[in-house]
Parts: sequence; structure tokens; C-alpha cells
Amino acid sequence: MLESVYSYGLVIIFSGIKFIFGPTMSFGLGLSYWEAVCCTTAGMMLYVGVVSFMGQTIRRYIQLRQKRRKLFTSGNRWKVRFWRKYGLIGTAWATPIILTPVGGTMLALSFGEKPLRIIIHMLFSAIFWSMAICFGIYLFK
Repeated sequence: MLESVYSYGLVIIFSGIKFIFGPTMSFGLGLSYWEAVCCTTAGMMLYVGVVSFMGQTIRRYIQLRQKRRKLFTSGNRWKVRFWRKYGLIGTAWATPIILTPVGGTMLALSFGEKPLRIIIHMLFSAIFWSMAICFGIYLFK
């Protein structure tokens, strides 16, 4: 019992850090397909929820601690180009594969999206990608 709670916790924590870690770790820990999907989705959504509602506070704290940064950098230009091209839906669907859950959420917040909209789009994305990635991993075991 305690071992399964430990396994679930590890998968939730690591899939919140980088989404792909969840399905691979679930497979390595011997979780079933549906356990892997649920824990991976829960991990991403835990981090997305916390960052969505605490994002402005976190951002202000980081800005106070950092020196004045350049405004026009290649990274900032990439973010603006990505946002203009794909918007919230594209960001939500790219977050599990390209970005991290925290990075995708902070990107959406920085362009003024409402936390509830971010959470809804990220939830559908997390469910889809966790089912797809877990299916691929568990299919070829």
C-alpha cells in the first residue's frame, strides 16, 4: 500500500517537472496503463494549477530579484512569435511535448490569459497526451 502511494507520488512530481517523465516512470515502476494516465495528468495539472493562480506573484518575485533584463532577446522574440502563431490552444497542446508544464503556463500568463482558461485547455491537452504517450510506451513493452 505504502509502496503504491510512493510510486504515485513520484510519477505526479516528475510529470509536473517534465511531462514525458510521467509515462516512462510509470512504466518503470510497474503501474497499470490507467494508473499511469491518471498520475501523469494529475502531475501536470497540479503544477499548472499552482502556477496559474500563483503565477503573477511568482513573476513579481522573480522580477524584484533580477537585474534589469534586455527586452528584445531571441528568446522573447520566439515566445511572441509562438504566441501570435498558435495562441493559448497551441501553447496548451505543445506544453507536454515541447515545453514544461510550468513554462507553458507562465507563457500563457505572460500574455494575459485567465487562469481558468489556461487550466481547461491544459487539462484537455494533458489527458490527450498522457493517453497517447502511455499507449505508445505500454504497447511496445
